[in-house]
Amino acid sequence: GVARMVPFPMLPTDSAAERRLYEGFLEQLDDAFVIYHSVDWVVGGRAGPDEGEADFVITHPELGLLALEVKGGRVAYDPGTRRWTQTGHSGTHGLDEDPFHQSKDAMRSVVRILEGQPGWDRWKPSYGFGVAFPDGRYETAAHPGAPAEIVIDRNALARLAERVAEVMRTWARGGRRFGEEGMEAVSKALGFSV
Repeated sequence: GVARMVPFPMLPTDSAAERRLYEGFLEQLDDAFVIYHSVDWVVGGRAGPDEGEADFVITHPELGLLALEVKGGRVAYDPGTRRWTQTGHSGTHGLDEDPFHQSKDAMRSVVRILEGQPGWDRWKPSYGFGVAFPDGRYETAAHPGAPAEIVIDRNALARLAERVAEVMRTWARGGRRFGEEGMEAVSKALGFSV
């Protein structure tokens, strides 16, 4: 079977990179995966509302949960300024935020939402974050918080099932099993019915 994509079909997006990944996930991942595209949320918290968004949230009953930030075009990091730039059809521009930090923040927000769901301690998943650079290659860490182990690059597009599992296993914590109960809690928490 094919991955369960939410929403399906894909909503219109300006990002060719996200479109390529959506189609790749749909074709290559099996139906144990539920993958949410272009998710945003506002969560009430003690410190005021917590807003977040993720290009993809990937869930699997054994592998757990992965927040994924996608950057298309040619992406480069300058260690001197600690800034990322992105080059596409419209030229080069600086990114407001480090994509690895963005993805990590998205993961934290998702986990904060899930902690509020009943039974969290019972089905608490392994969780982590990753970054996709589908138009480029990424073989060495740009900085210590940006390891190649959690990146899906152009080389991985033909073997996404394998690569997604590798990235998710990077974050695996022993003895945690998400299961269908956890998967259901995520769809409720993110406001979707799967």
